[in-house]
Amino acid sequence: MCDGPAGLESALDRLAEAGVAAARAGTEVLTLSDRSFSNDALPITSILAVGAVHTALTAAGLRGRTDVLVEAMTEDGFAASARPVGTGGLTGVQLCQGHCPVGRVAEEFPQFCDAETEAISRLLGVHVQRLATLAGGAHVCTTFIPTTAITRSHETPGTPDARGALDLSTPTPERAAR
Repeated sequence: MCDGPAGLESALDRLAEAGVAAARAGTEVLTLSDRSFSNDALPITSILAVGAVHTALTAAGLRGRTDVLVEAMTEDGFAASARPVGTGGLTGVQLCQGHCPVGRVAEEFPQFCDAETEAISRLLGVHVQRLATLAGGAHVCTTFIPTTAITRSHETPGTPDARGALDLSTPTPERAAR
C-alpha cells in the first residue's frame, strides 16, 4: 500500500477483485498474506483485507449464509460442502451433505429430511429444492439454493408471478421512493 488513503482504497479494491476472480476460477480457500510488504508498500491490516474480500465475495454471490450453514453442519457431524452452480439466468449453490448423523432414523422417518429442508429454507430466506437424500438411497443429500431471482420474460419486475413470488432484483418506483 502506498499513496496514503487513496492508495489504501485502491489496494483494497485490487485485493477484493483478485479474491472474486480467484473464487470464480474455482479456488475454494483464499489465503491472505502480508509477506510481500516492504518499506515502499506497507501491509494492509488483516481486518481491512478480510473485510474487503468478504464484502466483494458476498456482493458477487460467492459467499454468504450458505457458507455459515456448511460450517455449522460440519460441526454437527455432517460432511458438508457447497459450490456455485448454473449459468445465465438461473444460478445457485449446490449444498451437499454426507455422513448424516440421523441417517438411520431418517430412512424410517423421511419427515426428518422434509423438516431439515424447510429449516434450510427459513434460515436462508429463500425457497430451496431438495434434489436427493441419503435416506432416499442417494450417496449424499443434495439441495439447490437459488442465488438469483427468477423472472419470466413476460413479467414485470417487482410484480407477483404465477406462483405469487416476487422478483425484487429491479427496484420498482415504490421501492425506489423509500
